[in-house]
Amino acid sequence: SDRLYDIHTDDITDFVWTDRKTYLANIFHDVHLPIGHGTHDFAVIVQTLKEIGYDDWLTLELYPQNVRSFADHTESRRKLEELIRQPTASLSKS
Repeated sequence: SDRLYDIHTDDITDFVWTDRKTYLANIFHDVHLPIGHGTHDFAVIVQTLKEIGYDDWLTLELYPQNVRSFADHTESRRKLEELIRQPTASLSKS
């Protein structure tokens, strides 16, 4: 965690990197979505950040064409803050 200082976060659909051309063709539709509109498991992401002791910036990076209104920004922030407030629990499988 001492090497991380600002994590940009967004949601994404099931997107598989194949090549630069395909990525650029899809970037405006499949990435930088509001939290909860894609396939990232933010509970696991936030929990992992807690486990490594990360307590710095999380920057929402949402593309305008993928956001319906400012409410998407507000809702994304609320969801992240809710996950951050949850007690830390181990991710190890029993």
